[in-house]
Formats: sequence, structure tokens, C-alpha cells
Amino acid sequence: MARKPKEYQRLPGRGARAGLAIYSRTSLWLGSDHLLAANWQGYSEEYKRFYYRDIQAVTLRRTYRASVISLVLLLVIIGISVLAAFVERESPGAWIGFSFPIGFFVLLLIANVVRGPSCRAQLRTAVHTEDLPSLNRVRVARKVLARLQPFLVAAQGEVTPAMIAAGLPAVPPALQSAIASTTKKVHHEKAFFHLLAFALLVVLGLWVALDYTVTSVAVTLLSIPIGLAMTIATVIALVRQHGSDLPAALRGFTFAAAGFCGLMFVLSYVQLFVMLGLDSMALDSMAMQNQWQMLLRFSRAEPSENAFVMWVYIIEITLALLVGLPGLLLALRWRKPASGA
Repeated sequence: MARKPKEYQRLPGRGARAGLAIYSRTSLWLGSDHLLAANWQGYSEEYKRFYYRDIQAVTLRRTYRASVISLVLLLVIIGISVLAAFVERESPGAWIGFSFPIGFFVLLLIANVVRGPSCRAQLRTAVHTEDLPSLNRVRVARKVLARLQPFLVAAQGEVTPAMIAAGLPAVPPALQSAIASTTKKVHHEKAFFHLLAFALLVVLGLWVALDYTVTSVAVTLLSIPIGLAMTIATVIALVRQHGSDLPAALRGFTFAAAGFCGLMFVLSYVQLFVMLGLDSMALDSMAMQNQWQMLLRFSRAEPSENAFVMWVYIIEITLALLVGLPGLLLALRWRKPASGA
């Protein structure tokens, strides 16, 4: 990193922009009459200057990157814990080896939560909109804006209540098109697929609880279309909520439902082979069995026969209800004003 002149003050925050072949780092620096955006790409450096008199706005938009990272870390911790419980049953004392990766991911989760919610920052001038990757957390972005505001006021002046009462001049026609092009349109989402996805998630949790207590081929077979329909509804909900006016909580639970689908897909696949492996003869005859015979054996096996299988059932039931019930309530609350209008 090249040393900056003494008149520059480095602002908090550091971001990264991943290109096609080069991983870059970005930061912001305060100058006497301009804001300097520095971008380092390997051994090359790029600088962009934004004069305070030309800056029209710095916008912040909340994103779900931090929530998704926390969800992924949480699922990893749960997955390692389940695996540790399974191995501990076969080899007592093995949990010590799993405590280190679990502790590592727990520390990452705590650090991500402490940093606060994520956001996307953009700087807008009359003719250009620039992303500011270094302002990727709300807390850091607010600190930077607080330091930047006095420089903007000194260069452009400050709007006073008297000026507002007297009436501000209209936006020049030359700038109207540029402002309109940078204004993001937000559509109203009725959240029908969100409601359907969370309702199916609750049904799936209750159905898996029934499958845990009752050994039946029909119960096991019916859980497959329920899970498939829930996954399809979740994917459609994720697509439709992009650029919508849905509240952040409902969006977050939708991402959690998507994470639940991915985790259950992996665990169910492992669970199938674990249950088939309960009998050594099943592994020997697996090549001779078709998928229907494997499914029959899967549905007739008792979860209590194996600790790993039992924990998969418990985790699936718990997560389905913990994500499904709050998401269903949020979706119903969001749709209620629209249905009553």
C-alpha cells in the first residue's frame, strides 16, 4: 500500500471488490476539497476523486449479507455438533477433537454479529453513481458520514428552516434524467409464496414429527412432495422479494428457510446411507437394490437405532418450527392490510 500525503485522513472501513482475475481492496480518504477512493488490485493502484461540491448524496441500503453469513456459520456449527454427537457415541472422548472447529466457527459467528448489520453504500454525483465497498457495515458507514458531513456543508452550504419555508429551487432539467436513472424502483409484494413456503415448512415439521413416532411407508413418502413443494415455494419467494417493499424480518426468515432446505438436503442424503449401513448386509446388497427398495428400508428403519439419525430428526423438526412459525406470522401480518384494502 502506498503512503498517502499528510493532508489525507483515512476513514474507517475496508472493503473488497472481487473481479474476474484480481482481488481488490478499497478504502476512503478525506482530502481538503475532495474525497479520495483508493482501490488496490495486486500491485496496481487506482484512485478516484469526488469533490465535495459535486457530491449530491451518499445512500445506504441494508443488505442481508451479514445475516446470511451468520446463518451459514450457525448451520456449520450445528452440522459439526451433530457429527460430533454421532462420533462420540461410537468413540467416547472424540468430542475433544471437534471442540476446536466448533469454537473457531463460534468465534467467527460472534465477530460477525458484533460488527452489526451489513449495507451497500453508493455515492452519487450529477453524472455518476459509485459503489463504496469499504462502507459495508451500517455502524462504520454512519461514522464515515458523520465525519464527511462538515466537509460537504462547508463546500455546499447548509439548508436552513428559513430556506425550506421560502421554497427551494426546482431540480434543473439536466439533472432530472440522471436522478431518475439512479432511483431504484420498489415494487409491492403480496407475499403469497412467502405465506405458502412458511405454511408448508410448519406442515413439514409436524409431518417429520409424525414420521419420527410412526413407522409407515405412506408417511415417509408424503414427506417428499411436502418438502419439494416447500423448496419450490421458497425459491420463488426469494426471487419475488428482490427489489420489493417486504420488511427486513420477513426477508431474513425467507433466507433462513432457504438455508434450512440446503441443510436438510445434505443431512437427508447422509441419513439415507447411515440407515442403510445399520445392517452390514444392506451395504453388501445395495448394488442389487433399486431405489424403491432403498426407500422402503429407509421408511421402515427406527430412528432410535442410530444417534445420528435421531439427531437429524430432532434438528429438522426444531428448525422447521423455529423458522416456519415466525415466518408464517410475519407473512400473515404483512398480507392482512393488503387483503383488507
